[in-house]
Amino acid sequence: MKRISAVIMIYLDLSKAQRPDSTWLIDVFEDAQARLETPKEDVAMILIMLFINTNAYRVAFWMLAHIYHSESLLAAITEETRRSMKDDGSVDVPKLMNDSPKLDSL
Repeated sequence: MKRISAVIMIYLDLSKAQRPDSTWLIDVFEDAQARLETPKEDVAMILIMLFINTNAYRVAFWMLAHIYHSESLLAAITEETRRSMKDDGSVDVPKLMNDSPKLDSL
């Protein structure tokens, strides 16, 4: 998260002339935060959260498309997730989070 934040702060340091294709939403948000004197680090983190929340369904779609496009990846992820299933049908979430390198790589 720190690397992403650092890149966004570099972007925010560019003049508006250097980023002519900026979206209206980002321009308005940036101007409002400047008027509020929000620290640049906070602006970067808010933008990250905005990107995550507005793009989550797109990311999920492309992740699933990538998985289903590759039979070997689908098989590997199926096996990883199968190992995290308990006998009662529930998921061992810590095991899933810590023992699923292929799924985690997405």
